[in-house]
Amino acid sequence: MLLTASDVYTESSPAPNVGEYQFTDVLPKLKIIDLLKLYLPLEIDPHLILEIPKEIVTEWQWLINDFDEKS
Repeated sequence: MLLTASDVYTESSPAPNVGEYQFTDVLPKLKIIDLLKLYLPLEIDPHLILEIPKEIVTEWQWLINDFDEKS
């Protein structure tokens, strides 16, 4: 499954090496996984791959659900 998160700093990045991605729409769509791979675009190389363990993804999902319940 390939999901895309937009870069919040697309046009107004405080520095060329700074990016912030909007994951709140993506996280609820993730199923139970062993590993999440994030492909980050770079100017010099095609992309950087970050491997996020399922425990971290579960915590992110918990935080979003907790925030939604309190809103």
